[in-house]
Amino acid sequence: SISGYLYRVKLTTTAGGCETISNPATLTINPVPNVTSPHTDQTVCEFENAIFSVAANISAGSISSYQWQRSGAVIDAGTDGGAYTGFSTNNLTENNPNRTFTGRIYRVIIRSDQNYPTLTDYKPLTINPLADITDQPDPSVVCVGDNTSFTVVTDGNPTVTNYQWE
Repeated sequence: SISGYLYRVKLTTTAGGCETISNPATLTINPVPNVTSPHTDQTVCEFENAIFSVAANISAGSISSYQWQRSGAVIDAGTDGGAYTGFSTNNLTENNPNRTFTGRIYRVIIRSDQNYPTLTDYKPLTINPLADITDQPDPSVVCVGDNTSFTVVTDGNPTVTNYQWE
């Protein structure tokens, strides 16, 4: 490491080649957090918690804080009516996101105990929407041995590929 090295400058003039030497200046390199496992893109089903996790360390000192951001805005207890937990830890949870949350981007600022930051890259959240049931199955009352049927209707967005009655 070159931290602690001294640097100075020697100035030479065109007037007789006279030299002036500056006072030495010390270079100090402060350690910043090192991201060892970055958070990744998240894809979840609608209303399923989305969790962004990051791991970091630092060569000297300690990590003092994590601050998650969405599109550059700080996330806190009041963001989206309290939709987030862990916004000041290494694990951000977006609780029960709906399909309108798809495309949101997230990053975290990790600070050392000397307040030196490391910023991660933005990573997107993708929400796979649930099927919307527009007509629920109706109750059926039958006698023993009679047949019956149940139906359900969706709006078709997204397309339902499998129906499993339980």
